[in-house]
Amino acid sequence: MLGQIVKEIAEKVTTANPGPNETFVEQILTELTRQSAQVYNQGNVLDEIYSQVSAYPYGIVSQSLARFARALSTDI
Repeated sequence: MLGQIVKEIAEKVTTANPGPNETFVEQILTELTRQSAQVYNQGNVLDEIYSQVSAYPYGIVSQSLARFARALSTDI
């Protein structure tokens, strides 16, 4: 279930923001989920990101994930 949500978010982000690798977006989301599990219900963070990216595919959350993914890809 969480894997499917991560994949859907990554697809939406890379469609709306050409350039970042979908795999890097998935890695970012997986790490956010892992770290947030210590504080929040694991699904809440992904649900919020999913709703933001779905409602605003060109919005700040989507753009931020895309920028972060691009930065990760240039660091490798």
